[in-house]
Amino acid sequence: MQPRRLRLKHDVDPRVAIGILTEAITAGGNIVASVPAGTGIGPDALRLSDGYVGWVEGLERALQSLSFDFDVVEALQTNRYWRIRQLHEEPVRPTQLVEAEIRQQTGWLQALRDDLQLRVDRIDAARGDPVVLDTNVLLEFVPPRQVDWISVTGAESVRLIVPLRVVEELDVFKYDRRRQDRAERARGILPQLEASVGSAGVPSELRAGTTIEVLIEPSPRYRPTDADEEILDTCRELQQYRGGRVTLVTADTAMRLRAQASRVAVLRMPSQYSRRRANAESG
Repeated sequence: MQPRRLRLKHDVDPRVAIGILTEAITAGGNIVASVPAGTGIGPDALRLSDGYVGWVEGLERALQSLSFDFDVVEALQTNRYWRIRQLHEEPVRPTQLVEAEIRQQTGWLQALRDDLQLRVDRIDAARGDPVVLDTNVLLEFVPPRQVDWISVTGAESVRLIVPLRVVEELDVFKYDRRRQDRAERARGILPQLEASVGSAGVPSELRAGTTIEVLIEPSPRYRPTDADEEILDTCRELQQYRGGRVTLVTADTAMRLRAQASRVAVLRMPSQYSRRRANAESG
């Protein structure tokens, strides 16, 4: 099965990857046109198969330079790929065979490229310094609308980002019968969060100088068992695609240490915004 997402190496600029995929798609489409049409085995058919195999080999090297995902490279080595390598032994319709394989592979590459472009466009959807919220910030502190994020972060404008994994964790917590207090907080914050963001989670103004959004993956996402790892991975990807600093806000000590180890900027959520303190002051 061909992967629908290309997980880039951390030092790869997504815009460079989009350019490489675009060039590969164009080169693949030119292979059949460069050789006279024919159905028999002969010099032109062998030249056609050689051109295709050379394209795949170059594409493998390019993908290996962009990603550590072995599934992406293995997806190039289909049954048709191996048949094309053996055309001198197999009197089949070479032009149609190669053309069908190129059509399939370039279509898949276009899907990978379009997914990368969607991610780039998503990063450009709002201004402000990206600030990723950990689950405990939504559970243990006052609603985001009540926080002066400009003061907390020291930024001129703030773009609050809630990973989808955080929303999923809150959805699980709202059914937790062992922790009724936490379940009630989760049930309370989820409707507020949904009302604050735009349709499909897109950025929406929360307060002056601050937007909020739920980060929805445009394709099947990497979803490790460890929720913290996925949240950190979201931070790393945002840094890579934005090309600048991304800050994680959390009240969890272990998460702060893991963020520091991952070279993700991290802030401790100020205690002045804790729900307990706010409830005590209002009581």
